[in-house]
Amino acid sequence: MGLARAVCAVAILCISALPALGADDPPARKRVLYISSYHPAFPSFLPQVDGIRSSLAASGFPEPRIVLDFEYMDTKRFPKETQVPRFVANLRQKLAVLDSYDIVIAADDNAFEMAVAHQETLFGNSPIVFLGVNNREVALQQNRNPRVTGVVEDVDYDINFGLIEHLYPESRRIVAITDNTSIGALGRLRTARVEKKLRNHSVEMLSLADLSYSEFFRKLAEVPPTVPVMLLSAYRDRNDSTGEFLDVLARIRVAYKGAIFANQRHGIGHGVLGGDVVDHWRQGLTAGQLTARILSGIPVSTMAVIDKSPNTLTIDFKEAQRLHFNERAFPPDTEFVNRPASYLYENRGVILVATAVVFGQALAILLLVRSARRRRTAEKAAIEARRDAEVANKAKTEFLANMSHELRTPLNSIIGFAEVLIADRVGAIETGKRAEYLSDIRESGQHLLELLNNILDVAKIEMGKLQIVDAEIDVTHVLGLCQRLVAERAAANNTRIEISLPKELPHLRADGTRLKQSVLNLLSNAVKFSEGGGIVWIGARATDDGGMAISVRDDGQGIPAEDLKWVLEPFNRGRSSRVAAKEGSGIGLALTASLMQSHGGRLEIESEVGKGTTATLVFPADRVVAVRQAPVLVVNA
Repeated sequence: MGLARAVCAVAILCISALPALGADDPPARKRVLYISSYHPAFPSFLPQVDGIRSSLAASGFPEPRIVLDFEYMDTKRFPKETQVPRFVANLRQKLAVLDSYDIVIAADDNAFEMAVAHQETLFGNSPIVFLGVNNREVALQQNRNPRVTGVVEDVDYDINFGLIEHLYPESRRIVAITDNTSIGALGRLRTARVEKKLRNHSVEMLSLADLSYSEFFRKLAEVPPTVPVMLLSAYRDRNDSTGEFLDVLARIRVAYKGAIFANQRHGIGHGVLGGDVVDHWRQGLTAGQLTARILSGIPVSTMAVIDKSPNTLTIDFKEAQRLHFNERAFPPDTEFVNRPASYLYENRGVILVATAVVFGQALAILLLVRSARRRRTAEKAAIEARRDAEVANKAKTEFLANMSHELRTPLNSIIGFAEVLIADRVGAIETGKRAEYLSDIRESGQHLLELLNNILDVAKIEMGKLQIVDAEIDVTHVLGLCQRLVAERAAANNTRIEISLPKELPHLRADGTRLKQSVLNLLSNAVKFSEGGGIVWIGARATDDGGMAISVRDDGQGIPAEDLKWVLEPFNRGRSSRVAAKEGSGIGLALTASLMQSHGGRLEIESEVGKGTTATLVFPADRVVAVRQAPVLVVNA
């Protein structure tokens, strides 16, 4: 007896130590039956299923949590009258041995009508969700059915035929294509109704219910391309011969070269111009949301049938171009597909990388320049080195601060306008405004290029690698060119530029590009520091020793005496607030002075606060050439 009790006690302890059977078992998978009116290759099938799966996954019912079975009625390729009874009998046999489904999804009219007609005998208490149903009246009647809900597929014939009238006001005739299916019959009925509302057009039916495919294509070939075509349905002819949608559409495009409108999205991109089309993916998305709510326990009776069909006015951009339609010919809310991406959008990665590379190169060049300066300073005496190092460090700080602004401003312009253009996928920005944005991007890029070129020139001069290419230069031509290049900037500053030159000004033996660069630097500074309404003078004269002096004078604010000793130092922009307040890199005058030294000349600066500044390029006598008839280098912009 004691042994028996001990055994029982041990058994009870062992059993109690075991986990509860099934306590951690995963919840049972929900079973969903999807019944398609058509076959798997039908164009609307995959978008509908993708929309349903996306919606279920987003609502907490991904594929592992549900079993999604498919049945196909195939009523596009085979007559509904014989196919539906055969399908129902076959489905009844399957359902007799399969576990019951938690929900049934019926896609398109034939599946919907079959499911409602056999709701009790086939599906019992299983809820039914429908989508893609054109029979709006019967669909809305399901609001009284406590186990059925769904979303209506309502094609707006008024919008589509109204769009055709708008685009083809001179045609007076529209050809509508229908077929020998129930959808084709519905299309003929609705077209007859909308024809009565048309102001200036009549509708001619080209129906496969009365024609074989061969007869149909012969008649279609007689339709001129100036007469628009509305493709409603073309799946079955009078002999019950069927064709796949894209195959039939391809033959239609061979027979007819004009505009094809449609109410289904799947023809767009294959020769259909477009229209107010049914978005089958959004239909599936909506049906999936209803399915997820039912699977979550919400009663079907609380969900009204959704009678607002998720349609979109969609146009094939390439087909519109082929037919010579401008985007502005279509309503503002039109969605364009197959639009070529803009250059900026396609190359946005390259543009951003290139901008980063340019900025990195600029910083690298700055480091090289500062390194060269430090090497030269290190060779001086200890006290001089310490003093120069302090000046250089301060100049570096100011230069980096200035350059940060000088680089950031055009870069912000480039990136900002590029982002605006990239975001504009549907062409909302006007052509003129788009050209203005692109012009701003180009000008900002040109400003960056000029800035980097100046920095590179300073670096070359510091390292003794700047090359001067001498040629005989027409000074009058160069000064006139520089005046024209700065004219727009001067006008923006309300500054007038006057030029006064001797009638027979000698030529110079110089580097034409560097001469133009030097004069432009002086002119740019003069315009920048001129007050609104000021004047800038350009002049040239012979010097007492036979050389030549080219002067640029302004009546601006002038340079304080304490700044005159700094203005020719690279990267120094002066110490006074009125000079520092002006934008600039601080290398223009320093570069000009170095270029003049490379020509054996010099840059002279004279200034008085409140009266203006005169900057003079002085060339030695051996650079002056008498005017002759030999070829002279012409400097271009």
